Amino acid sequence: EKNSPVSQLAWSKEILSEEAVSSINIDGNEYKVNSVKNLGTSNDFADISLDLDEAKVNAKAMTVENVSEELMLAVKADGIDGTLVYMNSNYLPNDLGELIEDAGFTTDLTFTNTVYCEIQKTDHVSRTSRPVENLSSLVNTYLFSNTAAEPSGKSMYREGASRASFTSKNNATGQTIKFGASSNGYLYIKFSEGNGYTFNIGEENANAFIHAIVGE
Repeated sequence: EKNSPVSQLAWSKEILSEEAVSSINIDGNEYKVNSVKNLGTSNDFADISLDLDEAKVNAKAMTVENVSEELMLAVKADGIDGTLVYMNSNYLPNDLGELIEDAGFTTDLTFTNTVYCEIQKTDHVSRTSRPVENLSSLVNTYLFSNTAAEPSGKSMYREGASRASFTSKNNATGQTIKFGASSNGYLYIKFSEGNGYTFNIGEENANAFIHAIVGE
């Protein structure tokens, strides 16, 4: 009922699926809820109201520390524990540099040390995993160096004959992010709770990264 005490509410799957919670519109952008988690927040962005089946609650949309509000927002509702994470479904960066800045990659980003490789040989594809201790350095040198790289379709990444992929589980967005480089010159970045983005970083950068991983 609408007059149910707010203190009795919790962020269940049923509540998250309600239209008033699953999607919010702010400044012409549609943000879709993805999860409930603890994230560092910085500034209030907008006051909103969530008209739930059980009750109508006031909430604040807040910016996530080191992350642009253009990419994601955190929402805290009065009387309900947990922070809702919303990703902007309309977000499309102009280039790689803009995504790096908006996602807080310059201030908070570390990677797992394992890189998964699919390398095209003469008559087969070799699939291996390799430990890489200097992965952050290789990413900055080759994959992030062309900040003017423009967005492309994911199909371009898939068309690469050879690919090397890895993940970040520690970053400003609080998500697992998958990164992949393909031999035809593309970088793929996929947020576990949001969209994926592909950039044409150039064959020279992509292949230099792959070769540094596999040593060939």
